[in-house]
Amino acid sequence: MVSSNRFFSGLAIAMLLFFAVASFVFEGMQQLALWIAVPSSAVFAFIAVPHHRASVYMRLQIILYLWIAFTALFAINLPIAMSQLRRLVGCFLSIYAINQLAKDYKLTKWLYIVYLVFYVGMVYYASTHILTEEFDYTEDRLDDSKLNANMIAYFTFFTTYIVFIMADIAEKPWGKVLFRWLFLLSPIWSFVAAVLTGSRQIIVIQVPLVIVLFYLRYLRERKVSNKIIFVLIAVVVGFFAIRYASSIYEGSYLSQRNEDSYMEDSRIMLIRDAFEVGITHPIVGVGPGGFGKFKYGRSFSHNNYVELFANSGLLAMVLCIAMYWIFIKTQWRRFKQTRDKMFLTFLVFGIMYVVDNMFYVFYSNTWLMAFFFLVAMHADNFYKYNYSDPKVETSIHQPEHE
Repeated sequence: MVSSNRFFSGLAIAMLLFFAVASFVFEGMQQLALWIAVPSSAVFAFIAVPHHRASVYMRLQIILYLWIAFTALFAINLPIAMSQLRRLVGCFLSIYAINQLAKDYKLTKWLYIVYLVFYVGMVYYASTHILTEEFDYTEDRLDDSKLNANMIAYFTFFTTYIVFIMADIAEKPWGKVLFRWLFLLSPIWSFVAAVLTGSRQIIVIQVPLVIVLFYLRYLRERKVSNKIIFVLIAVVVGFFAIRYASSIYEGSYLSQRNEDSYMEDSRIMLIRDAFEVGITHPIVGVGPGGFGKFKYGRSFSHNNYVELFANSGLLAMVLCIAMYWIFIKTQWRRFKQTRDKMFLTFLVFGIMYVVDNMFYVFYSNTWLMAFFFLVAMHADNFYKYNYSDPKVETSIHQPEHE
């Protein structure tokens, strides 16, 4: 079992917590936290965990970033490419810090808590700076220059997964009860987040995610009679909840957006244009961060896959897809081998993460990309510590060994 130096791992997590809080709570400290807390957390994580062998996911991510750096040599706009590479350095440092710390299985729950703190800070900022008396959810989105409404959507997904998984890994009975209740309440705060942000992807992600996770926890291993009773209760509760929620939903900005076809969404145009740019520049793309400048003057595709394709060519997109595919395939294989529900949970996360990547560019975002590595390391460690058999995984996944 990989263990860490508690002093340095504590410092690393403290730096990540500072970054999470400073991002939305401490005014004017976001850049300071980014350039001090993130590198410091990476250094402390390197010292804290002496086990430095990279997982298959980390190797693919490193190759991806190196390839992106190489394509910068052919960028149509070198200043933008350099700016994007600096951003990727910060992103990689956060990925490395979280991935390295997550090798110590005992730190997993603390890293999840860092993300919960980030989400709470986001909600605090939105409630104090955007959700004012002037805010009208029938016309406005919970959005400003600092907090993009869609970011709340992505972290609502992460938070739903966290409160679900924390109920399983929490050590204290009160912790298990707390997170089980938080998960039971997830449909409510997901709906509130969707209405206030006017974000359609919350519906696309949260509805199937919550339904599947509810099934895994409350129905999958129950008797048929219990399943029927649970479904009947859920239908009755859902009927009254929908009646109440519909009165709030009707007239909201979200309902207005849903009246428009998804094919008319501006994202579709961006995705189509990014794909066309990739087709015309398939080898090295137009350079890191170059798609928006090349096509519109300033924008990005809001899709992780075609953004990579347009900016750094086909290989970049393939590396990203390969990483996600390996994760999903590995969780499915482990579930078939062990029949353990945890691997279904990891599998569901992987599928929804892949879908969520269709709505935003994840690979260049500090928090969004690092979360994948936290879950991936959690999944590897759970398998290794509960079903340890080096011969099983070596030929396909090659998990990290001590």
